[in-house]
Amino acid sequence: TTGTDAERAVTPASLQQKIASDTALGIQRNATKAEMEAAASTTLTVTAGRQIAHPTHPKAWVNFTQSGSQSINQSSGVSSIADNGTGNTSITWSTAFTATTYGWAGSARGSGAGDDTCILSAESSFTKSVTVLKVSVRDAPSDDVDSTDVTVLSFGAQ
Repeated sequence: TTGTDAERAVTPASLQQKIASDTALGIQRNATKAEMEAAASTTLTVTAGRQIAHPTHPKAWVNFTQSGSQSINQSSGVSSIADNGTGNTSITWSTAFTATTYGWAGSARGSGAGDDTCILSAESSFTKSVTVLKVSVRDAPSDDVDSTDVTVLSFGAQ
């Protein structure tokens, strides 16, 4: 704390001289939502609230059981699930995607009744919407089955 008040004053010009980098200590600037969506900067700071705007960050995920009364075990970005019959579940996203071209991936555990091979797929009779994804679980012979452990993640612009 040496020098005059004018020498210690924080001005835009003095801040420019204190910008942080990989090799220099200084002040960092937080990325805006648009900058996160552009995914081009290697110098901006990412805050927890902005990380989700990056195109490669999952936008929502859910782990649920279809056995008995379908229920969510854990989730983020999912407002609800609905039981559409054996092996068939509707997942409603908390925030709508900007287009139906969003991606998703998932897995389902076998029923444990001697057949541990399950296939998780989008429900073929349903057109994916920006707010709802319907998934189906089938066993190796292609019969609809309820799974005790289904996980779905989604990626895309919201």
